[in-house]
Amino acid sequence: MSKIEHLPCGEAANESERTAIEKLLSELRNRLGVGRWIVLSNVPIAINSRAIPDELDLIVIGPPGVIVIEVKHWSRSDLRKRREDVEREANKLNDKVRRIASRLRRAGLDPGFLTGHFLLTNETQRWPADRPQERPTEAGCPFFVLSECALLLKTSDSPRFTDTDISTACRAIHPGSHQALTGKRRHFADIINLELLSPAEERFHRVYRGQHARASRVINCI
Repeated sequence: MSKIEHLPCGEAANESERTAIEKLLSELRNRLGVGRWIVLSNVPIAINSRAIPDELDLIVIGPPGVIVIEVKHWSRSDLRKRREDVEREANKLNDKVRRIASRLRRAGLDPGFLTGHFLLTNETQRWPADRPQERPTEAGCPFFVLSECALLLKTSDSPRFTDTDISTACRAIHPGSHQALTGKRRHFADIINLELLSPAEERFHRVYRGQHARASRVINCI
């Protein structure tokens, strides 16, 4: 049975991003295959020249490896009409992908040939599955629509990552994810020596036992 974990690293910028996140999660939950999947959304990658964090909309980590996704509220006609925007966004996406690939290799993982993918939320018509050459790409980044999420997520591909690799990749991409995944934190405000009492997979309502740093008494906190 698949295990699906969604870790929001920031707020979704718009309804288009929220729709894409829910569609990807729904696709993974409906799959009957075995494996662990972690979906990171709105992942900070770097600080740009204006001191604003550059983010990646979605990074999906699972048995097939790492899938990097940028969400755009575009239609296929926009790919023709907005050539400068499309080219600029593809170059930005490739730069972010290179950063992700470097982090994975430093963590001792082989991500294979990593590329970025665009997910269009203002288009419903799929590209022909039997004619892959017709799928548009820009600077090596292919475009998909929401109804092609299974193809985008490569759910039918042979496994590249083990469960351990998936955890390692998640920490390499977003180091702060470790506490969210495991619940292992040792202090919070004046509470020290925290011990997780609730299940580790319960990330939104966790119960800890800890010691008040000044009062030297043991308390439970939620």
